[in-house]
Amino acid sequence: MRPSLRFALFLLATTAYAQPESSQWTFDESEVLDSVGDVKFGQPGPRPPEFPDFFEKNKSVLLGGQGARVVIPDHEDGRFDFGDGDPISLEAWVDLQSANPAEAVYIIGKGRTNSPGFAKDNQNWALRLRVGNGQAQLSFLFASKTGALQWHRWSSRASFDVGDGWHHVAVSYEFGRPESIAGWIDGVETAGDWDLGGATRKAPVQDDDAVWIGTALGGNPPNSFRGRLDSIAVHRRLLTSKEVESRFVRKGGPRVHLPRPPEMPDPGPIAANSVLVTYGEGLPSAGDWPSTQQQWPKPHARWNTDSYFVPRIPLRFDGMGIRTGWRQGVLMTMAGDVVLPEGEHEILLRVRGLSRLWADGVLIAMSLPPGKDPPNGEERLTPLSEPLFPGARLPGYRQQEIRGSVSVEDSHPVRVVLESIVGGPGLRTESGEVSVAVKVDNEWQLLRPGTKTRIPFDDSSVSAVAGTALKSLAELDDERRRTAAASQNAYWNERHA
Repeated sequence: MRPSLRFALFLLATTAYAQPESSQWTFDESEVLDSVGDVKFGQPGPRPPEFPDFFEKNKSVLLGGQGARVVIPDHEDGRFDFGDGDPISLEAWVDLQSANPAEAVYIIGKGRTNSPGFAKDNQNWALRLRVGNGQAQLSFLFASKTGALQWHRWSSRASFDVGDGWHHVAVSYEFGRPESIAGWIDGVETAGDWDLGGATRKAPVQDDDAVWIGTALGGNPPNSFRGRLDSIAVHRRLLTSKEVESRFVRKGGPRVHLPRPPEMPDPGPIAANSVLVTYGEGLPSAGDWPSTQQQWPKPHARWNTDSYFVPRIPLRFDGMGIRTGWRQGVLMTMAGDVVLPEGEHEILLRVRGLSRLWADGVLIAMSLPPGKDPPNGEERLTPLSEPLFPGARLPGYRQQEIRGSVSVEDSHPVRVVLESIVGGPGLRTESGEVSVAVKVDNEWQLLRPGTKTRIPFDDSSVSAVAGTALKSLAELDDERRRTAAASQNAYWNERHA
């Protein structure tokens, strides 16, 4: 026998037979509805002084995951059914207390319950949170009626930290108008992407399946919400940014991770005819640049070289000079001033991870994050690369190749900066062979700073550069190890006195 959960259901309608404009669950007053699993009513919700617009004893519901849910049967007036041309807005206060990477936990959704008598993929609509790198982003999902690409998912670019308290989330959409999608976190509007199935003008599937709060797919644990929920609402109209902004009032303001506007980094002074390479650690993600809420890593190591070529990253040592690992992802930055002839020149970038190549503040090439492959040797084979020309240097295993161009209007030096993320959660902190090549006078050559002698981008020439670079990095490793170990000299001198 399923236990019952008591909470409030508010409906706004113009007549007794019309579809209500809004359905809202505040979890404050009594209305007998079914619940399944670890569901606790009467938990503290958003309250003053942090959230001054709420009552001092405002309540919420706590869901323990593992399929815990509130079940709302479909209504005969179709209040929860949405079709072509129907506007929908979904909003809720959420306190996501824990979640694992790659989980997509349900706040509320209609269909996809795996109940007998209903199709398996009958998602009319759903508001979820997708989790990665300790952050949660909005996820709006529905299934269209026909076609191979029946799933359509919009994901926000903004996110918030899992486990840092209450947040307000909202999504609005008019079915059939993919350009109408809008999302908000803590009252802040966020851009997003149709990253599954693409945007569509198709109508969603409709049937009489139930609305579930807190899970889907029969109670699948990775889709189950673990935390508190309050003030969930389903509206049959589009919310405005002004409305949603007014919903969120918090002492201290919003806590939202927003993408930083792309901007060429300033590495500071660079020696003439030199490429400065810096390494900062602690990036939380291999797939995104640091957000507005995250610190940009400060350089932990520096290396001066004479070309845009890196065979590996330096070793990492602790405070006693003992070798250790880099913390999470490493931000590697290469910067120098390059002299090129006037005109437009083709650029070839080879990197393993997410990277951006800049020339005088203009983004000229950008790579993708490294892909996630299945375990146990089931990943796809990387095809052999075709050489740029006979005898050209081939890219290393899993190195991406990205083409770009740089335009030079006069003989002044061009500041060229490469920023690249090396490693990250679940990835080895290995850069592979990173290089930038340029085509000048119809000849591919390794990009070098200042007026350095040109080096052809053939295998024998680049192999010589690699040997020199590896020797220089070994010397850098020795210097940094000895410097760190010197911090223990006083201790050992006292021991040996």
